[in-house]
Amino acid sequence: MKAKQWIAACGAALVFGMLADSTLAFPIDSTSQVVQVDASLSGVVLTNGFAAYKDILTSADIINLARGRAMTNAVPTNEVLGLVIPCGEDVPTSLVVFDKVSSNNLVTVADIDAQDVVEYKVSYVGRTQSSGRPRADAVLKANFGVTGDTTNGWTSGILAFPVLVRLENSGSCLVQSISAKTAVGNLKGISAGTTNAIVITTGKIITNGQSWTIVASPP
Repeated sequence: MKAKQWIAACGAALVFGMLADSTLAFPIDSTSQVVQVDASLSGVVLTNGFAAYKDILTSADIINLARGRAMTNAVPTNEVLGLVIPCGEDVPTSLVVFDKVSSNNLVTVADIDAQDVVEYKVSYVGRTQSSGRPRADAVLKANFGVTGDTTNGWTSGILAFPVLVRLENSGSCLVQSISAKTAVGNLKGISAGTTNAIVITTGKIITNGQSWTIVASPP
């Protein structure tokens, strides 16, 4: 296995407060779908503002840093990278590390803003199919927050990716699959105690068919 340790992004001042305790579970606020995604993000790690070397971030890397673990660690089998979609909506609102055994959101990696959402072939009356397979296109912007700890974690960053969302013909939880075949952005984090920056130049974020419906507890 290739050892993963980013080179320091010298001169990039990262100011952050108290880091999230990665052992805490955070409830999902509304009845939602969580769809598991496989991510592969290619980019260039920077040092002193110049390209240093190419690297690929995987779902495991994103999970491990968000949970405060070294990128070389094995991810526990119960932890998956997931997109959260409130039932009744067409696009996700957050990227999370999800515990598929306890059905808990272990940590929110990024909040997601949806832009330019366009639905096709969907009737808004009962959301029944009018013709063909209903779908939605959107551009998503994931805003990475502070997660992990002072040795391994994410500190900031933005990842943008256009998505194709395939929808069910009916029902309250509509999303069947999500695929993004390109992604760009700039992510910053800490790996093995060293601050780093990676410019994402391309990538894929695709659901793998695994999903869960989480019913929110009443207030």
